[in-house]
Amino acid sequence: MDMGQWLFCSATILKLKKQNFAYPFLRPVDYVMLCLPQYPSIVRNPMDLSTIERKLKSSNPEHLDSNPDHPRYLNVDEYIADVRLMVNNCLLFNGPENPVSGMAKRLEEAFDEEIKNIPTPGEV
Repeated sequence: MDMGQWLFCSATILKLKKQNFAYPFLRPVDYVMLCLPQYPSIVRNPMDLSTIERKLKSSNPEHLDSNPDHPRYLNVDEYIADVRLMVNNCLLFNGPENPVSGMAKRLEEAFDEEIKNIPTPGEV
């Protein structure tokens, strides 16, 4: 991921977080507080916007985080895959007709509109 792509992805996450239907996805699901003990057995790879944002910060090409305990994105496809994982996890756990799944679909639609303009490597 080059600097132009990193800046674009970082701006996109900020835009997604500001959507009024993004609030269920801002932080990891607290399945204990929500009394959802089955959540970790259904959702094996949880993902949320704060985790994506943290991985992006570790991926800054000008200040790469060298700590192996801080995951980062090597390319844009990994970033896109995490956003899709977040949406798919929601649909898997809640089912397609659940209102929260509808919010996930709207978030994905907003994301899809944004990434149409993602720069190619080296493009600024």
